[in-house]
This record gives sequence, C-alpha cells and structure tokens, in this order.
Amino acid sequence: MVSITLDAQRLNEQESHYAARGPMGSDRMGQALMLRGVLDLKKVLWVSRHEMTAAQRADLERALGDQINLDNWADTVRDIKVLRPLVEAADAVAVVLPPELLQAILPIAGEKPVLRAVSGREATGKIIKLKDGREEQEFAFVHQYWEQILRVDIRTRRL
Repeated sequence: MVSITLDAQRLNEQESHYAARGPMGSDRMGQALMLRGVLDLKKVLWVSRHEMTAAQRADLERALGDQINLDNWADTVRDIKVLRPLVEAADAVAVVLPPELLQAILPIAGEKPVLRAVSGREATGKIIKLKDGREEQEFAFVHQYWEQILRVDIRTRRL
C-alpha cells in the first residue's frame, strides 16, 4: 500500500512537471496519467478455468465501482492454500469453486469480498443434433449478475 501511495505521489510530481513544460511534455504526461490508471485499478483474483467474459468484467467493474486488473488462476484448485498469497495481494476475489472450497477461501479472504458470477441459460434459437441422432434446443450461458459469498454452511450425513 505504501509503495502505491509513493508512486501516486511521484506521478503527481511528474504530471505537474510535464504540464509546466507545455506541449512538449504532453506525451510524458499522458504516460504518467496512464500509469496512474494502472495503479488505481482494483486488483481482482479470478479463480476459474474459463476466461472472464466481457459482460462479466463490465458488470464486475460496475459492482466494485472501479476499473479492475484481473489476475487469473486457471488451474484446478485442489488445495485452497496455494491461493493464499494471491488472495492476500488482491482487493477482491471472484471464483468458480465447489462449495467446500468456497467455504475454505472465506477465512483466507478475511474482509475482502469473495464474489461469484451468476449465469442463466438462454435459448439461442438454434436446434442442435446430438450424437445419438436426437435434436434439441441449444442454450447459451449468459451472465446475469455478481453475488457476494458471505457464508457457506455445509452440513452432511454419511450414508
């Protein structure tokens, strides 16, 4: 956090310096402003084997109230502990995980929001042919909204 604050302070100084130089400094000032944008982005850890869609990203930026910088973990999660350093470095965590791993990531995230995308199935209007020769309606998964995971309570009984 301190390094970002110091970098932002240095950028303020650079912006002032290049602005004072007039048109010749405008390219450098633009670079400084672009770097400021990168520093100000919220860092989101995206834990999913799938790439985040444009609709998911736009809605996540709306939900978080800021542009985001995605750090993608695309491997299958077998042990939640491997994510600890990435979760600690993030401002928020967006996940596609089974319930037992959702439950395990909450204490690691602490006060950071743990989010998941909710999608719905929508008919595409196309009919697809299955391997066995039957035909059926094609559906697409379409992003609907994000939700924050507040608690996961799993109760089981061995059978």
